[in-house]
Amino acid sequence: MKKLIEWLTNKFQQPFSPLFFLFGALLTVVGVTAGVKLPAIGNLVASQSYRWPTVTLGVAFILLAILIERGLLVSKPYIEEIPRQKIQAVGREYAQSCDGEMHWFNVPLGRCIPPHFDDFLRPAIANANVTRVVFMLDQTVEPIWVQFVLPAVQQAERSLEHVRSKVTVLFHDLKSVSPVRHNMAFRIINVNSPHGRKPEAHVFFYDESWMTKIPVSGREELIPKRMIKVKPGCELFDELQMLCESYCFQAEKRQA
Repeated sequence: MKKLIEWLTNKFQQPFSPLFFLFGALLTVVGVTAGVKLPAIGNLVASQSYRWPTVTLGVAFILLAILIERGLLVSKPYIEEIPRQKIQAVGREYAQSCDGEMHWFNVPLGRCIPPHFDDFLRPAIANANVTRVVFMLDQTVEPIWVQFVLPAVQQAERSLEHVRSKVTVLFHDLKSVSPVRHNMAFRIINVNSPHGRKPEAHVFFYDESWMTKIPVSGREELIPKRMIKVKPGCELFDELQMLCESYCFQAEKRQA
């Protein structure tokens, strides 16, 4: 039972979802086995006359758990933290499944350097639904980009036989702007989605509580260990979008 509860907790993020799912599954089992006393559930036995109502109620609770988990009955907050143990998996998943443009602002390049490149940036380049990947970086990291990231991007583009590169990089003097902009990093996905997918931002900061160092290609690079998800509808998302757009407008000229 303990392992079952742990499995449900890992599968569901909303607090009531695993409870409703477990209760629904229990009712379904009781209904299906009506009239049969099972040792696993003791005296919790339904008579034959209550078989189908019990099964129906159990299925209803399971569906309720799924609806709550997907945010169809309970609205999810505009800002929520991505669990630390899921940050890497979430990064790969979004690269493989996102739609439209991806905008990366002031991000550390640790995850973009081989061998991590194949898990985080290459899937986005290979994703047919991704139309463009725009990096807006501080000019001080240009040597790292040229030495480690650019060759991997070019090789990936050649292997995928792309006529035009999806990846555009724009270098700015971000250290001369306000401290918040210098310390903040984020990516916005599903920008200008051709299939109507809602955009969202993933935000982290250049701080010891948000970043950690890992060895990559003989050097130490920063990667996020904490990250928050920000959705449209709140003021913070609007500010991130405006900030991103103010440094992204040159991408149109560079790709023309």
